[in-house]
Amino acid sequence: MRRSILSVAMIVFVVGLAATAGAYDVLYFNDTPMTHDTGMFGIGAGVVYFSQNGWYDVDGEKFDFEGDTAVTEMYIPIDIYYSVMDQLEIGIKPGFVMTKTTDFFVEGDYDATGIGDTWIDAKYMIMMDPMVTARVGLKLATGDDEGDEDNGPTGTGQMDIDAAVLFGMPAGPGQFGGQVGYRIGMEDDDGCAPGGKIMFLVDYVHPLSDVMDLKIALDGYFGSDDTIDGEVTEGDFGTEDSAGSLVEINPGIVYAMDNGMDVGFDVFYVLMGANEAAKWGAGLCFGWGTE
Repeated sequence: MRRSILSVAMIVFVVGLAATAGAYDVLYFNDTPMTHDTGMFGIGAGVVYFSQNGWYDVDGEKFDFEGDTAVTEMYIPIDIYYSVMDQLEIGIKPGFVMTKTTDFFVEGDYDATGIGDTWIDAKYMIMMDPMVTARVGLKLATGDDEGDEDNGPTGTGQMDIDAAVLFGMPAGPGQFGGQVGYRIGMEDDDGCAPGGKIMFLVDYVHPLSDVMDLKIALDGYFGSDDTIDGEVTEGDFGTEDSAGSLVEINPGIVYAMDNGMDVGFDVFYVLMGANEAAKWGAGLCFGWGTE
């Protein structure tokens, strides 16, 4: 049976944090054009928390939730990479989703807990100075996109393909970097597909000491209308005017240890958007790699 547009919207709202373009994108967050030496590998994990207090409508106007309506989200990302050769690196990024809503689409409390969608990616460094790297990512629909009366959806039910160029260069005492990409959303079993998105991220990393860096980043996306069976439809719950956009600021700090580990703390705040959640968040991440 074809999934209703309302239930599709519920999936977008609940899962937007973890697996798709939103206020925390696992493919773009903290990635750099650098690749590691042949045979090196590493693993990272974290806890990211978001609180949503409103919504940006199609015209970019923000309205706050009323009454008891609330949305809180927690995501546990895992990032594993392996360097096949000096300029070629592959990775996998699964995650665990926990979302709690109150009087949001459904009356009362409604939780969504479980495995989210998973990204696999590969990047190849094209040039060393300045650093230019090409990256291709594929999102696998590993999360539950249906849900039930007791537990909501934790996945989107469709695959995404993302192609991006990453660059970096020295700038004063620190490093300037950026990413520009395009994401294509594939149709799910019901013929529903998110619109294409131009993705971007720019950041500057400033060394505070030999072991501590301060980061400031600006990231987001500009998207096109969603489709059903390849068509943009009309109606109260159709896909016309469903194109989204988002711009957020992400300051953070990273502390590097002698044993190959690093610890990072980040803050996220959505500055503007369209058809997107108004939210803020914070995250604590840990990483370890061979030397």
